[in-house]
Amino acid sequence: RQAQEALRASMERFQTIVGNIPGAVYRCLDDPDWSAIFMSQAIADIAGYLPQDFIQNRTRSLRSIVDPKDIERVMTAVRFAIQHCQPFAVEYRLHHQDGSTRWVSSTGRGAFDAKGRLLWIDGVLFDITERKEADLELQRFKQAVESSSDAIGVADRNHNLVYVNPAFSKLYGYSTAADLAAAGGVPSLFAQTEDLKSAFTTLAEGQPWQGETLHRRADGSVFPVFLRVDLIRNGNGMTIGHVASHIDITQAKEAEAALRRSNEAAQAKTEELEQTLRELRNTQSQLIQTEKMSGLGQLVAGVAHEINNPVNFIYGNLDHARTYAQDLVRLLERYREAYPNPPEDIVAEAQEIDLDFLLEDLPNILNSMQVGAE
Repeated sequence: RQAQEALRASMERFQTIVGNIPGAVYRCLDDPDWSAIFMSQAIADIAGYLPQDFIQNRTRSLRSIVDPKDIERVMTAVRFAIQHCQPFAVEYRLHHQDGSTRWVSSTGRGAFDAKGRLLWIDGVLFDITERKEADLELQRFKQAVESSSDAIGVADRNHNLVYVNPAFSKLYGYSTAADLAAAGGVPSLFAQTEDLKSAFTTLAEGQPWQGETLHRRADGSVFPVFLRVDLIRNGNGMTIGHVASHIDITQAKEAEAALRRSNEAAQAKTEELEQTLRELRNTQSQLIQTEKMSGLGQLVAGVAHEINNPVNFIYGNLDHARTYAQDLVRLLERYREAYPNPPEDIVAEAQEIDLDFLLEDLPNILNSMQVGAE
């Protein structure tokens, strides 16, 4: 009875120890199905099946839930360890009852009798799915960072650089983060100390920093960059480091300067063209005015020519007209002397035309015509 009590107490201690292990403890045979002799309750959390389902392959075998793509690799690792009487450690995938795939880490070793014959395999399975997913995510992140064309650096919370990607090494001329640290670390990159102080102050306040600044390469050359620094936080939200992205904007700045010069040249050309246009307009106005004056001169000349012809004609015959008029006046005076009493109708006509005024004014008209023609 004491032996039974001792055995029962020992089993209880064993169950307590196994139950406190964050994994499924198993004992199986080295046969094709890895037939289980013992399986702890934790297998239900890992694979979704009850432990008794695996005992003597009652419902399924341990091998049956291993991903077929991993079986050969797992068996090779276990057999090599058993042949050399060494412990084994191998990671592989299991198929969960709900259809999902879980990653497990299996560690164990073979148990041998006094003659060195294998009795069974003792081991434990740990669910490492979350770690594998995190590793995969980290690997993807690392690949993205490694292949990024942006220069990326990672520093701890004290701004000590711990990683640089190939693009960073190519841009700055430092092969590793250690090389940069030996040259003065992050502060040695900044050609403008005010930007360094601004970035450190902003990060200390728990905020990211970004902006254009001037950085210095390993060879001492200075160039413009667009820098963005973000904080790396742990699960509790505490800052544990910083990640910085550096983009060389030399070509953009050169293009911006070229565009500015082009705009200035275009503006100067525009002003020159506007001045030329104003001069052309003034010249055009002058030409139009000259053309008008020329046309007016031609018109005046034409009018003068048209006027000169009859004036010359009149001027050339005035002397003859004056002589003829004087002769007619003398003849009329002779008639009046010879016939002092003319007929009534002649007297009436003389009064009608005011003959005395006509004879007095006719010389005046001829003189006025001569003055006007001259």
